[in-house]
Amino acid sequence: MIALRRTPRADLEVLGGARPAPEQAEVVRSLLRAASASGAPLSAYADDALLPGDVLRTLGWQRAGQFTDWRGALPSWTCRCPMGCASSP
Repeated sequence: MIALRRTPRADLEVLGGARPAPEQAEVVRSLLRAASASGAPLSAYADDALLPGDVLRTLGWQRAGQFTDWRGALPSWTCRCPMGCASSP
């Protein structure tokens, strides 16, 4: 299954894909062909398990950048007001 969402770049981001199975490549090709019927440019932070890179390349997709998956605790946003300034709730 895939979903499309608008991005600030004026394209549609492809979310999802097809689970690994013998027919995964054909399912991914069918899903992306259907998504391209929207006429808008498509992009994806492709999870290779759901949207295999080799299948994307056979459809003419190109790597535009590298997505880095960062994990860890969220930063705390507590900070002190500089002297002479007041904080508002």
